[in-house]
Amino acid sequence: MSDTGIRRGTRAASARSGRRAVNYFALWALQALLALMFAMSGFAKVGGDAAMVEMFATIGIGQWFRYLVGALEVTDGIEGALEEAKAAAGDKYVAVMGAEVGQQYIRAGLIDEISIHLVPLLFGEGTRMFEYLGSEHIQLETAGVIETTEATHLRFRVVE
Repeated sequence: MSDTGIRRGTRAASARSGRRAVNYFALWALQALLALMFAMSGFAKVGGDAAMVEMFATIGIGQWFRYLVGALEVTDGIEGALEEAKAAAGDKYVAVMGAEVGQQYIRAGLIDEISIHLVPLLFGEGTRMFEYLGSEHIQLETAGVIETTEATHLRFRVVE
């Protein structure tokens, strides 16, 4: 192989690396913009802006979480978010909370264990925790049960 071929290959690798850096920066900028948008909306709602209070009431918190999860999927997906969380947690556990987000992780087969905290209160509305898992059964085994007067804490391992 000639010296020119080696230099040409190095330039091509350098160009790919440069494009990759630009893509990562663009995704980072998009994530920052989305985070700013959600924060501004939240602050306006908490601040009592009538239009934002009405919009939050109309859309509901569940739908806002769907928007956030959708934004994650567009940028890096739930797998990428989980990998970042694992890297940040080190040797500690990573917890995924909420019905919408939890269902996506369960459907993707990324959950090892499920914790349910059952309290003596029935909600009239909200997103059901296991409503959109599909028709396939997911086998669980009991990992622990703790009963208190305030709640029953259930832990299940996903059987693979």
